[in-house]
Amino acid sequence: MNSTPGSAKILVIDDSLTVRMSLQDLFRRQGYEVVIAENGRSGLKELEKQRFDVVILDLVMPEMGGDEVLKEIKSSKENALVPVIMLTAISDHDSLVNCLDQGADDFVRKPWDERELLGRLRAMVRLKQALDAAEAARKSAEAATQAKSSFVASMSHELRTPMNSIMGFTSRLLKRLGDSLAERDVDALETIDRNAKQLLALINDVLDLSKIEAGKMELHISEVNVNDAARETVEQLLPLAEAKSLAVHVEMADDLPNIEADPVKLRQIITNLLSNAIKYTDEGEVTVQTSTLVDDRTGQAVRFAVRDTGVGINPHDRERLFHRYVQVDKKFERRAGGTGLGLAICVEYVNMHGGYIDVISEYGKGSEFFAVLPVKTPHPQESLEPEVVKAGL
Repeated sequence: MNSTPGSAKILVIDDSLTVRMSLQDLFRRQGYEVVIAENGRSGLKELEKQRFDVVILDLVMPEMGGDEVLKEIKSSKENALVPVIMLTAISDHDSLVNCLDQGADDFVRKPWDERELLGRLRAMVRLKQALDAAEAARKSAEAATQAKSSFVASMSHELRTPMNSIMGFTSRLLKRLGDSLAERDVDALETIDRNAKQLLALINDVLDLSKIEAGKMELHISEVNVNDAARETVEQLLPLAEAKSLAVHVEMADDLPNIEADPVKLRQIITNLLSNAIKYTDEGEVTVQTSTLVDDRTGQAVRFAVRDTGVGINPHDRERLFHRYVQVDKKFERRAGGTGLGLAICVEYVNMHGGYIDVISEYGKGSEFFAVLPVKTPHPQESLEPEVVKAGL
């Protein structure tokens, strides 16, 4: 970012030749580059052709008034952030306030005081340079994020191939040689297979997140029955609950309509919420529930919920619960494992469907995580921010 006056370009729009020449001379003596325009339309054409750091705009002009020109400038994607100083000889406060409300950054009255005018101009130049620096930083950060996401995606793909090979060969060894192997060898192969599956799940989470960050994650919509998806997931994860002596209850609505959703991502959402409930519950029960509702945010929708009698969530942890890489209960972090990506990915997937995800929890007594998905997935996809409910169970 250049900070010298000579690096700033000023556009003066005024219907008075005397004013234009006077301001051009004044600003050039200060080292600014100056372009002049005799009316609003010619000024807008100059803004289309080149970049300016500040616009000095007369409020009262024939044909196209300064307020109209200001509106055009501030509604333009390319020039919305260019500071505009209104120049006026009138003392109508309502007109000036109206211009400020429309986006004018400052105003100077005619006849102007040179020191005041130059001071206000310098302030606007500094403002524009700060805005340019912020925009450059934003673009740099976006480029870095894209580069990181591309790298992570590439590495994840490279890691998945050998992991799938390890799992494949381990499965073949167990099938072909299982009966002839010693018990400790079978245990070793099963441990390899189990750990490889856990690592592959982690790689898949990282890959999914990198696609989301890069804006490359897509939905493949079809008609899906949430009850069927929930029952299949319960059957798949039931052994994990049984290993901890947890009861699993299923409460499915009979009148549940099919929804438009990506079936793979829907199962990922259900799997994550249910596996988390089992993971963080040491005794008691886990309940899976579906129901219908009409929601102000989604219209006709299906609600999928998982309720547990686990550790619950500390109130001060709720705000960061859905953040990436966050595990809110450190006591369970080493024992339960995980990376904190699961819930964040669920939030993204639910938002992509035009729904939202939420939680009701009482610390020490349990939690209920639920996702609300519209029956009709909106197009284009709209995202809704997760909202943490403060009520207890």
